[in-house]
Amino acid sequence: MHYGDIFMSAETIIFIFGCLLLLIALVGGGFEAKEVKMPLVSSGKRLLCAAMGFVFIAIGLWLEFNRHPADKVEAEQNPSTERKATDVAEPQTPPPGQSASSAVQVRILDYLVTGQTKETVRVLFDGKTVAQFHLDENEDSEYADVTIPHEGLYNYEIDGDTIYTDSNGSFDFAGTGSGVIELKKCREH
Repeated sequence: MHYGDIFMSAETIIFIFGCLLLLIALVGGGFEAKEVKMPLVSSGKRLLCAAMGFVFIAIGLWLEFNRHPADKVEAEQNPSTERKATDVAEPQTPPPGQSASSAVQVRILDYLVTGQTKETVRVLFDGKTVAQFHLDENEDSEYADVTIPHEGLYNYEIDGDTIYTDSNGSFDFAGTGSGVIELKKCREH
């Protein structure tokens, strides 16, 4: 959320909600402040508010301290940059004054997880295939280093087919996903 010059991440909102629940548990209600009336809260509900308050505070702190450093810097520098897939139509050309040396190196990693026995994946940026992976029990991870012409927003699509095996047999799943990614130099994506 963004209000004026105040940026509130999900972590902040969760933390504040936990603090409010804890305040309700400590005060117990029965007060009025301007247009806000807080009725009396029973002791059972106060204990529940305290427990949930501590849970939400812990989740908020855990999320904040486990966020990727690049995400923190981006959120602090550009709190109101929300982009949608419609912002990107065709591959972008470098902005004036930006040379082709602004190419971005991207490493795409694919690996099998527990229960997965085989996978085939194709990765596309702006409609062009940039990587394909064919994994099985003998080769359970693979990566591709891809050079993208310049920084900017790119549409991506990932489609694949995977086989999971468990005690009930093997199951074949096919799927696809897509979105928009902003690629920048010296940043993990």
